[in-house]
Amino acid sequence: MKEAPLPLNEFERLRQLKDLRILDSPPELCFDEIVKLAADICQTPMALISLIDEDRQWFKAKVGVSVKETPRKISFCSHAIQKESLFYIPNTHKDKRFADNPLVTDKPHIQFYAGYPIKSPGGMLLGTLCVLDQRPRRLNKGQKHALKVLAGQVSTEIRIRSLLHRQEELIKYLEKRESRLNELHQFLFHFLGILGHDLRSPIAALKQVVDSCANHDMPQAMLKDHARMLNIQLEDLLELLSALMQWSLHHYQAGAIEKQRIPLAPLIEEKVDYWQPALEAKKLNMAIETTQDFAISAPGVVEIVLSNLLHNAIKFSPEGATIHLEANSSIISIEDEGPGMTEEQMQSVFVWSQSGTSNKRGKVGMGLGLKICRELMRHLGGDLVLKHRENGKQGIRAEMIFFT
Repeated sequence: MKEAPLPLNEFERLRQLKDLRILDSPPELCFDEIVKLAADICQTPMALISLIDEDRQWFKAKVGVSVKETPRKISFCSHAIQKESLFYIPNTHKDKRFADNPLVTDKPHIQFYAGYPIKSPGGMLLGTLCVLDQRPRRLNKGQKHALKVLAGQVSTEIRIRSLLHRQEELIKYLEKRESRLNELHQFLFHFLGILGHDLRSPIAALKQVVDSCANHDMPQAMLKDHARMLNIQLEDLLELLSALMQWSLHHYQAGAIEKQRIPLAPLIEEKVDYWQPALEAKKLNMAIETTQDFAISAPGVVEIVLSNLLHNAIKFSPEGATIHLEANSSIISIEDEGPGMTEEQMQSVFVWSQSGTSNKRGKVGMGLGLKICRELMRHLGGDLVLKHRENGKQGIRAEMIFFT
């Protein structure tokens, strides 16, 4: 048995074959009808559309054959793709290349083969449309011409199939782009609303304090009160600007955020240490219960959300209160002992149309950070929710939920 040599353009031929994504694809009517027609015209019991892969020949369509593929080294079609013409063997027993081929000496006992190459859209010979028989025979001129025409039709169908797949990919890409543009449009709409109201409010408050100090002679105690008020306004403004930056990065780099297994205990310890001066300033206690669990999320997102929730808990807790933090692989919860919120307020704090409204917990725009944090968590398949504390206790319970 003589194996067929590799075509000189084998690397490019295989690349184009793989790019078509036709190998191992389900049966398709257009190809099935062509092999049936080839078998009828040539009056053979077997017909194939055979594609020559790296180590096998795979049958896209077949008549009279039960197997889906055979090894390339024993295939007749690997010889047929050597040139763009009919490969014709009237009697395999009289051909030294195939007389001892397993496909001749064993099932299906091929004694006749005729095949025309089929081309890729890029002009590479991918395989053949071939007819086979278990007895020696010949094709007449009309049958040879028909086989050539049908092989050309297979090439055309492959080209059409490729174009349709590319069209589907383009449509999906355009739909994805449209969805992304709509998302960014919505982001810009909210962003401009924040600039027009939430950012203006603390700046206006700052201006009022500065004007008051500049236009009035005040005793030292009153100046200290104004300085304290100024410091609070600046802190809120910095928090708002930080939230806006985080939100912007999330929207414009959303695709770069990847999930990882995050060790919770060191991350929580680091964030609590960061907020320790603020805790001490209000004489707040931290009650922490955490294990050595891991959460599936993005470290940067968890740091942003956890920091925001700790900040809110510190801000709204009365002096001397305790903040309760619990963590495991599926949830991080933070409870404060502050004034709490109504059910309606807990829902509205996540609604963009409510941006800029005040609520029982305090300040204009306080929900902005929570809105951003929920978006970040949901982008990673998790969530952020607010609840009342159990047993009627005063305060709010915020939960970072990780979905695995």
